[in-house]
Amino acid sequence: MTKLEAVQQIVSRCGKFRPSELETDGTSDASEAERILDEEGRDLMSKGWHVAEEFDDELTPDGSGHVALPDGVLTIDTHGSSMHRNVTQRGRRLYDLDNRTYVFTDTTLVVRYVLWIDFACLPEPIQRYAMLLAASRYCVEHGVENNSFRDRLQQRIDTDLIIAKRAAVKFNENAGDVNILDTYEAQNIRGVRVEVDGRAW
Repeated sequence: MTKLEAVQQIVSRCGKFRPSELETDGTSDASEAERILDEEGRDLMSKGWHVAEEFDDELTPDGSGHVALPDGVLTIDTHGSSMHRNVTQRGRRLYDLDNRTYVFTDTTLVVRYVLWIDFACLPEPIQRYAMLLAASRYCVEHGVENNSFRDRLQQRIDTDLIIAKRAAVKFNENAGDVNILDTYEAQNIRGVRVEVDGRAW
């Protein structure tokens, strides 16, 4: 699905005429639909879908000890062998929360991050979910003035949205190929096992 096709669906599902082209940064129905699609897509990606995640990437501090973030990073945290480091994103750099500084003395930091993925590059199940999220919001903010007609359109969108969410979640689970016990979240709950004198702690 192209972005134009998504915008056309958003607008038409809300009872308005399908645009023939995008009007980025304009004031038309197509422009508002595109803006909402971008916002909903960004919010969706920030939740950590498999297609937008990068694991075990190594970041190296520059000559000043600063760690610049890759382009398009939405969220980031240390991972794997660097999991014990308490960091956060501030601006376009990594910040050391424990030592309250942007300066890192580590040779490298292993990180896990979530990227902003352009709509055209998303798999179809996630595209459809993002499009319907945007359509639901667009219908509320910019739908037709006839309340009963708008309510019927909204109900149809919301029904399709439930189905699309299930399909997107199933696709995400299949694409991940990860044992639930080996996920980042499970590792945080379990903690790191250390063996001392033959005993695991």
